[in-house]
Amino acid sequence: MLKRSIYTFFLNIDSPGSGGDTLFADTVEAYKRLSPKFREFLETLSVAHTGKDQAQFSGIKGGIIRREPVENVHPLVREHPVLKEKILFVNQGFSRRIVGLKRGESDVLLDFLTGLVENTHDLQIRAHHTPGSVVIWDNRRTQHAITLDFDKPVLRHLARVTATGERPVVDLKYLNDINYKP
Repeated sequence: MLKRSIYTFFLNIDSPGSGGDTLFADTVEAYKRLSPKFREFLETLSVAHTGKDQAQFSGIKGGIIRREPVENVHPLVREHPVLKEKILFVNQGFSRRIVGLKRGESDVLLDFLTGLVENTHDLQIRAHHTPGSVVIWDNRRTQHAITLDFDKPVLRHLARVTATGERPVVDLKYLNDINYKP
């Protein structure tokens, strides 16, 4: 899917009193923390993203696979169309390899970049969910992950709606260019 998700609305209908919060990390700030020379290098790279692993895991667990998973190549650094800021567009759940690099080089770089986002705690906030709470986030700028801190298996009832937005581009001048390839 060349177009990526933009805003997500997440309604908590029912959940336990504790556990299962969501961590959000800011990929604009993560990008700004890198050195100018390193940012310049990253802007020349593209990354292959896929949802195949997520779909396979969902199928194994008896979940619903809503569409066939695809693989697309996107710029590793993209420009946010509203904020006009650069975003580190890499994610442990979907980013599989950096195009043009050897596997070992790609793995080291992806590990470093995903680690920066996931382990730099002052890039993160934690949302605690209570019945009736709604959280809205911009998928272009943030990454999110559940905290698996339940004492025992629990039931949660949630509703999630995500809108599809524009395709990721390294520079907004390419946003409507049908021939653009990262």
